[in-house]
Amino acid sequence: MFFERFTKANIKGVIGEGVSRLFFMGLDTNEYKVLHNITLQNSQGKTTQIDHIIVSIYGIFVVETKNYQGWIYGNEIDRQWTQVIYKKRQQFYNPIKQNQGHIRALKGMLPEYKNIPFISIINFSPKATLKEIQIHSSHVYVVYTHRVNPIIKSMKAPVLSHSEIVSITERIQQQNNKALSSEHIINIRNKKNNINDAIAKRICPYCSGQLVNRTGPYGNFLGCSNYPKCRFNGKL
Repeated sequence: MFFERFTKANIKGVIGEGVSRLFFMGLDTNEYKVLHNITLQNSQGKTTQIDHIIVSIYGIFVVETKNYQGWIYGNEIDRQWTQVIYKKRQQFYNPIKQNQGHIRALKGMLPEYKNIPFISIINFSPKATLKEIQIHSSHVYVVYTHRVNPIIKSMKAPVLSHSEIVSITERIQQQNNKALSSEHIINIRNKKNNINDAIAKRICPYCSGQLVNRTGPYGNFLGCSNYPKCRFNGKL
């Protein structure tokens, strides 16, 4: 288990309501369109979740937030990075590579814009200490929260029109809705399959109690042995 104080959902809530204002302070809304918590499908049909996307006339910024504590060591080319807290070391997946996956998903849905700058920003909270971070590529940054906004503002060469950034933003939002809908359907199917598997094993899918044969006014059925605390029933 990694040393994070909050779950991903908690982090996004905190970022969305407070800290992220540092990211986007002073950005002209005509030149920058900001999206939070975007879910997209990649070419394999799997979903990828992106913390923040800033679509601007200067390029597309993709921000991955890490709320880790301790000392952080990493190299852009390595698969794993290292977190150290009180001499205890933990490995975690390289966030640059993680964000590369996000950018690939975006480029896949925006093929006509694949040659514009996609700027990868890995944002660490001040709880972490970035000790030895080696980066070899341009447009890749690993920084503390207060540095995100200056990096966004440092890009000065326009590559997109105002109408293009509006169009791109709308396309991302549409794909987000589509991905969330697909993910919801998959979750429902998985839940149904899990229930059926449990019933086949005579295990109550509600409380993990034993399912037993019972007889009621409408015939025989499977009921939970923990009745009346658990009222699950199913067909024989």
